[in-house]
Amino acid sequence: MTDVSFRKRSVFILMCLLVWAGIAVCHVFWYSVWKKDKYLAESRNIGWKEYLVPPLRGAVRDKNNVVILKTLVRYDLVVTRVHSSLEARKKRRERLKKRYPSFIFEMPPQKSVVKINPEGLYCGMILKKDLLPEEVIFYTKEERLNRDFTVKAVFVRECAIKDVPEEVIKKLGSVLPDEDGILRGVCGLEKEYDRVLSGSPGMVKVMLDKYGFWVTETISGTSPENGKDLVLSVSMEELLQGKNFTVVEGKAGRKNAGK
Repeated sequence: MTDVSFRKRSVFILMCLLVWAGIAVCHVFWYSVWKKDKYLAESRNIGWKEYLVPPLRGAVRDKNNVVILKTLVRYDLVVTRVHSSLEARKKRRERLKKRYPSFIFEMPPQKSVVKINPEGLYCGMILKKDLLPEEVIFYTKEERLNRDFTVKAVFVRECAIKDVPEEVIKKLGSVLPDEDGILRGVCGLEKEYDRVLSGSPGMVKVMLDKYGFWVTETISGTSPENGKDLVLSVSMEELLQGKNFTVVEGKAGRKNAGK
């Protein structure tokens, strides 16, 4: 090889290295300077999550402060992640059924109208209801092995009166959970005073690790403001007798709910 050809080849290799180095510098500048804010914002959306904390719905009491309607909290085990393939869902359901024979695989009431395959697995499907404290601890630990279900708090509205006449039920009204799990009044007193009874939700912000689990040291947020109680102008006995009532405490809406 002559000196001339050697120099030419060396210059060519050097130029290739310079071009490669220039491209690398441009890439570093693009991601670390030019698009820095964009990619930082995207990484925060992936690494941090915000969760709504539902408030406890206020109670309804009679004039003697006896509770008529109250909200209870129970803990259910629900499906939170499923495969897009129906065949994969069937296989996953079979494996879960084999590992946890007590699972019921029940769709929640608000989703029961959706047409589903009876052998499939679906988001929101209830695997086990009303967990005991030791079951909550057990399944919380199991979440790290089975990332497609989680323990979820469920609010249930309960009437303290047994054998309630239909007329009274219509006056008191009923509730249904919205998409965030907050109980909302849909008719009667529950709907008319929904804003007072519902309260305001809180918010939790937390960092997730690479597996999608909470980094507990990073938890921050605000507490929910529970709903206010309503006090009626009649006793429970008078309510059952069909006597009209007004709301004497809990100011929102009109005060002729029972008329």
